[in-house]
Order: sequence, then structure tokens, then C-alpha cells
Amino acid sequence: MTRLSARYKTALVTGGTSGLGLAFTRMLVAEGVAVTILSRRASPELPTTCTHCELDLADGAAVEVALAAGKVVPESYDILINNAGCGVFAPLEIFPAEAIGKQLCLMLETPIRLTHAALPGMLARQRGAIVNVASLAARFPLPYESLYNTCKAGLSNFTRSVIQETVGSGVAVVDFQPGDFRTAFNQATQRNPDLFAKYPHLEKAWGRLESNLEHSLLPEKAAAHLRKVLLKGHSGTVATGDVFQSIIAPLLARGAPERLLLWCLRVYFSMPKHRTARRA
Repeated sequence: MTRLSARYKTALVTGGTSGLGLAFTRMLVAEGVAVTILSRRASPELPTTCTHCELDLADGAAVEVALAAGKVVPESYDILINNAGCGVFAPLEIFPAEAIGKQLCLMLETPIRLTHAALPGMLARQRGAIVNVASLAARFPLPYESLYNTCKAGLSNFTRSVIQETVGSGVAVVDFQPGDFRTAFNQATQRNPDLFAKYPHLEKAWGRLESNLEHSLLPEKAAAHLRKVLLKGHSGTVATGDVFQSIIAPLLARGAPERLLLWCLRVYFSMPKHRTARRA
């Protein structure tokens, strides 16, 4: 069986200390790839062969300084996986103002910066892979996570643009769109349960999100899928998840009217038909 190390020697992974990122990291290490992790904190769960570089990816100035100073040199890696992300669950009118810039930076600006820095070296070598981990939320927006949806949709379109620019270059650029996987993403999502009494539909929507994750696939399934994608070395958009999320949902997104898709989402997440004044 061909190992990834036959094609790629090194990888840079953001947010590789938990969830999907940790599964990607373990998969790469098992395939003989030398992995460097970018995140705020290291984790005892990381393989001992990994190198950890401490960096707050939601701090645009810190990322810019790290790149300028050579603390991080993305162009020297064979694989770049932009995976770091986080959620904030709240209606937009009470969305924490300070979280807007952080989410945009973490899930859109920083992946763009790292891709911009990594691509020249890969093009010069005529080999490499850039994997931007978007989400099916780019096509099916999650309720009360407007900034997350926005970042993932923006990252997906950015990646597809780079795919167009790199055709025939030897560099694989992948818009990787996971559905639900059994990670601690929801536990890490910023939310205020006290608001459920004032916004009755929040609790129902959150319950659906929790149920989806509880019954979802293990993150190792996404890592195994990504391994196959990297071995093929082809650019493109790849949905991953259960059969509905990886095959049926993308077909619906391409063929069903937008109005119908949004209506289905509202029903699925028990969102209100009409806005009413919240309780005092």
C-alpha cells in the first residue's frame, strides 16, 4: 500500500491538537509525514514526533509578525492543512461584537495568509497540497452561527478560486467540507444557555446540533477520507461525512432551489416561522 510519505514529506496543520485536526495529524504521522502544528496550546494527545509552534491564529497581527520573522515558513512544507476553527452560537443581534473579528481572522484571514505564503514554494517545486477545511455549513448554514457560516463559505470560495489559478501546476488544492463528526466542537462553542428562556427557539436548535454530533461519525473517518484525497493528488471540492452529508446533500445543494433548501433548514432546526419580540 502506498504511503503518503512517498509523495509528501512534511505538513503544517493549524488547530491540530483536537477534533478533526488531531485526527488529521495522527493520520499523517502514521503515514510517515513529519508534522508541525500551529495552535495556541500544545496537547498531550499529540504524537511525540510532532513539532508544536505556539501561535494565536485568531490574532492577525501575531500571525503577520510570525510570518515576517520566519517563525513560521509555510512555503517549506509539502502539505498545508488550514483546519483551525471555532463556533459562537447566538442570534446576530446579540452576537458578541468582540467575536466577529476573531472568527473572521481565525477561519478566513489566517487561512488566506497561510495559503498565500505556502503556494509560491509549492509552485516552484511543482508539487504539494493545500487543504482548506471549510464545512457543509458553507452550503447549508447552521442556525445562529452566522459568522461561522460566513467564514466557511468565504474559505470555500477562496479555495475554489485558487483551484482555478493552479490547474496543471502539480499542486493539489482541496476545498474539504466536513459534515458532522463526533468531536468536542459543540462543547468549545461559545454560547449562553441563560438566553434560552428569552429566545425559546435557541434551545431547540441547539438540541438538534447536539444530537447530530452525538450520532455522527468518528473524526478518524474524515482523516481516512482525506488520506485518499491526498494520495490522488487532485484538486477539487470534497464533502465528507455520512452518506447523506457526503453524497445526497451536495446533490441537493446543486439541484434544489435556494428557497427550498432554506425552508428545509428552518424546519429541521425548529426555527420560528415569524419573528416575535423576545421576552424581557
